[in-house]
Amino acid sequence: MKILITANSTWNIYNFRMNLIKDFINLGYEICVVSPKDEYFEEIIKLNLSYYDIPIYPHSINPFREFTVIKKYYDIIKKLNPDIILGYTIKPNIYVNLCARILDKKVVSNISGLGKIFIKKTYLTFFGIFLYRIALKNTSHVFFQNSADLKLFLDLKIVKNYNSSVINGSGVDVNVFDCIREKNDGKSFLFLGRLIKEKGILEFLDAVANVLSLNIYNKTTFYIAGSINLNQDENIKKKLDLFCYKFPQIKYLGNQKDIVQLLKEVDVLVLPSYREGLSKALIEGASMKLPLITTDVPGCKDIVENGKNGFLCEKENSKSLSEKIIKMINLSSDERMEFGICGRNLVINKFASKHINNEYYSIIESLAY
Repeated sequence: MKILITANSTWNIYNFRMNLIKDFINLGYEICVVSPKDEYFEEIIKLNLSYYDIPIYPHSINPFREFTVIKKYYDIIKKLNPDIILGYTIKPNIYVNLCARILDKKVVSNISGLGKIFIKKTYLTFFGIFLYRIALKNTSHVFFQNSADLKLFLDLKIVKNYNSSVINGSGVDVNVFDCIREKNDGKSFLFLGRLIKEKGILEFLDAVANVLSLNIYNKTTFYIAGSINLNQDENIKKKLDLFCYKFPQIKYLGNQKDIVQLLKEVDVLVLPSYREGLSKALIEGASMKLPLITTDVPGCKDIVENGKNGFLCEKENSKSLSEKIIKMINLSSDERMEFGICGRNLVINKFASKHINNEYYSIIESLAY
């Protein structure tokens, strides 16, 4: 069976789909990856699969430019003649479905998050709804990563109950994301994610400043790891530089490739996101026995049981976040360790790669006949 997998970056496929691709190859499937070439291209082709570069402009609304992308998708799909197409991220999901309808191909779409256009409603929100309605009308199956996103698409009449379901994220390899912790001092906190407003980086900085201004917590270190787009997030970079200068306890690590080692070296993971499909960072942190602090929103609260493996704070509320940070610091080492163990068990039972990959396998096999 030939499966075409596409997303808006090779980084996305490397970080979120590698375990799935490896399992598919082991099952004897022929895999073709279609994505824009970036620095993760070399890692992808090590798997001895077919790769096709395609230009995707995530923020472009130029109709002529977008038509050329759709045409290239059409040509690639027609040439490869895949049995199943797996689509990820907004534009690939929409474009491959449009092409697949013409070419009579089966598509499994994955709505891994609703993106900025659904977080803050603008005219683009209604345009996005319109495009999704057209694109997903004849899709074979649609996976959502939380029940709130599925309900929204059902209410908007974008998808139907019979061909849509919730899948618990992209999965994590619990054998890789594991470590032995003998204690948890609660002295080092980590923000892990892209440095964009919607991930809550501004609230994190304000919350940390509130905590450190009390002076009794000045031996606590707050790390920030993730990429920042200087063209789009200049104000975030300025605030980050200012706070790192003002508070030596705040340390920006940049983009990190060895996430396992990074998570081994900290005590608590924090992600005050405005909304997620299902946060892989939180799942990875829980798998590494880290207590979590995150927001009470879809895609985050699905991973944190408040008071059991972490704390939930209010969205866009730095005061609420600082209160949860202080509460976590004031727990005993044993209590934080118990949070970590609870989180680890949750991941093993619900979010492990083997569970997620089996769901894909079941859907794909059912569509093959």
